[in-house]
Amino acid sequence: MKTDYWQQQNERVEHIREFMINNLHQKINFQKLAREYGITYKTLWRFFITTYRQTPVAYVQHARMFHALYQLVFTSHTIRHIALSVAYKSERNFITAFHRFFGFTPGYARETTTSN
Repeated sequence: MKTDYWQQQNERVEHIREFMINNLHQKINFQKLAREYGITYKTLWRFFITTYRQTPVAYVQHARMFHALYQLVFTSHTIRHIALSVAYKSERNFITAFHRFFGFTPGYARETTTSN
């Protein structure tokens, strides 16, 4: 049963992915998370790259930035509130990361979507 092993690992990684998506508001320790689900950090890394074409860290960063963008467009939450909701303790660090990721600031995203 090599197939059972791979299926089991895929299921574990999927549970980890779900945990990550449901916990974007907190810092995630990937080594501890992998251990809690009974796999090694290296296995988690390898399965993520194979399945999602990015590392677990990049996957979470991507999810956080798009969740923040969604909130900017569809809610009236403050930028500080949004920053905290995606695990940034500093509004300034969030704005910098958001700008690096999208190429524009959170303020610009909000202005251009709410001015229509």
